This record gives sequence, structure tokens and C-alpha cells, in this order.
Amino acid sequence: MRATVSQILHDDGHEVTCAADGREALAVVGADRFDLVLLDVVLPGIDGISLCVEIRRRSDVPIIILSARHSQLERVVSLRLGADAYVGKPFDVEELRLRVATLLRRAAPAAESEPLTFRSLRVEPRAGRAYVCDVPLALTPGEFKLLRALMRAGGSVIGRHDLAHFVNASDREGGRAIDVQVARLRRKLVQSGARDVAIATARGFGYRLAALEDEARIA
Repeated sequence: MRATVSQILHDDGHEVTCAADGREALAVVGADRFDLVLLDVVLPGIDGISLCVEIRRRSDVPIIILSARHSQLERVVSLRLGADAYVGKPFDVEELRLRVATLLRRAAPAAESEPLTFRSLRVEPRAGRAYVCDVPLALTPGEFKLLRALMRAGGSVIGRHDLAHFVNASDREGGRAIDVQVARLRRKLVQSGARDVAIATARGFGYRLAALEDEARIA
């Protein structure tokens, strides 16, 4: 079902990010900006209704709930808890396309063109560029995705497993690949002259961006 919906949206010209379970979906939504979220009710880890509540608590992004249960109560509850639309499965492809198009027209597009800033760091997501004190920072695609995810988290800790997903590291590479990329990114920040920001380590969990004077307390 996930592959089918993804293909339909790709065919309509949309950029699609997929998540296999509720935990992964929550991490993805928390680290990037989206114009629309489609949620299946039955998801491993965190069910779609609970996920809808959590996403709505964090964001005003439009949400479409997909479900095969065809329960009027579930439909009403979903809408009351923050969903913008409810589509029953099996769904009509044209109905889904209409729902997506309607919500995208209604909602303002995610502000991808707006730069993300943290102290002397600035990231321009749409342009794929990063700067330290307005000086361009030479990053690999993986390092850029890593920095963008950390910037979007706004100083909150992101787990190594979740960061591995954002930079498309394989399950085999996992956290080790993230540790290597973090080390390279840290080195580049130092070499670029960044004096007021660092990538801090939350031991046994992950990383976050921090003001330099805060790093020693959690690293």
C-alpha cells in the first residue's frame, strides 16, 4: 500500500518520503518540513491515530488518514483529533488525488526557501547550501542532510538511528556511519571558524546542535 500511494504521488509530480512504522514517521516529520502527511491507521510501533495527535501537537501540516475499517466513529475521532481528511480503503485513486490537491491548495506550502539559522550557522534547504558567518561551507550531500536535520531539530537531541535514516545510511552501517559523518562535520565547522556552535553528544543516544559554551555539560 505504501509503495502504491508513493507511486501515485510521484506520478503527480510530488516529492515523497516514506516511513515504514510510526516511530520512523514521527522522526521524519520532526526533522523536515512537509506540505502534507498521509497516515495509515494501522502502523507498527505507534498507531496512526496516536501519531496524528502527536504530529498535530507539533505542527499544522495537513494530515490525511487512510483506513480500511470504515468506522464512522473512527472517522469522527480522527477529524476531531486533528486530521484534515479521512479516506477509506480500498480507495479510489482519483478521490485520493483530489483530497491531496485540495489540501495542498488550502495550506500554504512549507517554507523550504526560508533559511535555518543557529548562531553563526545558516542552512538554505532549497539551495542545498550551508554557511558559517556567511562564508560557504563545503559539505558532502550526506553531511548537508545531517546538518539540516540537526538544524531543524532546533537544539533537540536526535538519535543516531534516526539520523542514519535522514542521511540514507544502510541498516548495516547504522550509527557507525553517523559517527563518522559527525566527526567530519565537526572538523569542517572548526576549520570554517565557527566559534559559537558545536555538535554536542548525548552519550548513548545521539547528537544535537548546541551553543559552544553548553557543549561541555552534555558531551
